Amino acid sequence: MSSKTLRSLVTLVLLLTAAAHARAAVLYTFSSQAHPGPSSDFSFVVDDLLTTTTIVEASDLFDVITYIPGATLGLVGFTDPQTNPNIFLFYPDTGRLIIYSRWPEPFTRLGSYTPGTGVALVISSVPEPSTLAMLSCALAALGFTRRRRRPRPEDLFLASQAGRLTCRFHFRRRDR
Repeated sequence: MSSKTLRSLVTLVLLLTAAAHARAAVLYTFSSQAHPGPSSDFSFVVDDLLTTTTIVEASDLFDVITYIPGATLGLVGFTDPQTNPNIFLFYPDTGRLIIYSRWPEPFTRLGSYTPGTGVALVISSVPEPSTLAMLSCALAALGFTRRRRRPRPEDLFLASQAGRLTCRFHFRRRDR
């Protein structure tokens, strides 16, 4: 086995191994549009399901919509998400703290949760790059490195005959 082939195989194995160990992140989306009281909608991404009390700063939130005039969402907290979950929203400019409790079950899996008050929390997996796409890239890279090259001239003789420049190529045939 040539060194190029071995190098290509090692690259392919490394790419496939990286694809197999890729972990999907988790997207939390909180919606309170149907809630009669003041609140906010927001989303954030973490590496894995929340298992302990967690505070999420405003800078880590995205798609934030606040239904309180003149208020800015400062931080979001999840207390004890695996046993008795509560979600609290803090608005530092107004000093308001809103707590959502009475969730029907703990946040232990991907899915949709609602306490029946017009509030919903959806926990979903962020799509990761497909293993098939990574395999396709690896195979394309192998194809480019292994593509057949045109035979190179073994000898190139330039001769001048009556003011004309002529080139003669001598190719060596490859044994297969």
